[in-house]
Amino acid sequence: MGGSPSKEGSRDSLEALGIFKEKATVDDFEILKYIGKGKFGKVYQVRHIANEKIYAMKTLKKSYIQKNHQIRNTKNERNILAKSSHRFIVKLHYAFKTDKKLYLVMDYVSGGELYTHLRSRGPFLESWIRFYAAEILCALTYLHAKGVVYRDLKPENILVQNNGHIKLSDFGLSIANMAESSCETVCGTPAYLSPEMLRGETYGVSVDIWALGILLYELASGTTPFYHKNRIAMSKKIINSEIVFPSEFSYEFKSLLEGLLAKNVNERFTINDAKRHNFFESVDWGKADQGLLNPPFVPITSGEEDTSNFRELEIEHSPLSPQELMEEPYERESYSGFSFGEDGQNMI
Repeated sequence: MGGSPSKEGSRDSLEALGIFKEKATVDDFEILKYIGKGKFGKVYQVRHIANEKIYAMKTLKKSYIQKNHQIRNTKNERNILAKSSHRFIVKLHYAFKTDKKLYLVMDYVSGGELYTHLRSRGPFLESWIRFYAAEILCALTYLHAKGVVYRDLKPENILVQNNGHIKLSDFGLSIANMAESSCETVCGTPAYLSPEMLRGETYGVSVDIWALGILLYELASGTTPFYHKNRIAMSKKIINSEIVFPSEFSYEFKSLLEGLLAKNVNERFTINDAKRHNFFESVDWGKADQGLLNPPFVPITSGEEDTSNFRELEIEHSPLSPQELMEEPYERESYSGFSFGEDGQNMI
């Protein structure tokens, strides 16, 4: 009577079928569509050939990263995503590298960017804003408790799932271990930068609270409160100008924004202050954190491969071409420990 196969034997069999591998590589994925472009790389919708699941693959050029002194930020993004597990934050499934590029394989969120829906639907009702603000606050609560400052909250980085709930994406500017350090770096989207950051002061989670206020104002009006086409002039307005509210904003909403956008950090709301505000009186925070609030709308999708909610982009080239493997390496050792697999273990 034969015994059951050993774990090693099962593992060998799975490897032969291409289902289990020690490392993920570019060859494990099929590119479906080019869906996004950032400062240092591109984002593609891909299919894992073995398990047939759909993911978003972010590709980063090592040459750009090193030229722009972004190695630390890139490692931060990979580490933050690898250690995060929250329903409102994209999940990292794989990370790997070639001589030329770095790859992050994450959840594919078919509803697209909140930015796209804001532009197509116009300013949101305050009831809609309450829903998005509640889920964002839940995500920020989680991140801040982990010592992470997001630093890039904006409509383009908030993805809408096919069930209407959100996921925060793009942690390329995020800081980890803020409990052990402080930061003075000026970075982010100009219209969302906080006064303390622009003044060159040290800062922490306060910059995310400020950015939330700017975001909610933009969702309600279609523009940011201190916008100016000249960045220097806009920075001066952020530091010095009083906020002007459209007449259609409710008293409760204006009161919330005043707390979130207090220029003095010591007077600015904390996350708990915001959650206790009258604007959120109807929100059950336990249900909010469990994803049980009713979304204001559900994006129209034709399935998990649907890309209709992403802006049309012209693809320049495939990042998975054999040519990249023949190019000169860029400080390969700088990225030791970058690889990551579904089992949560680093793959060196």
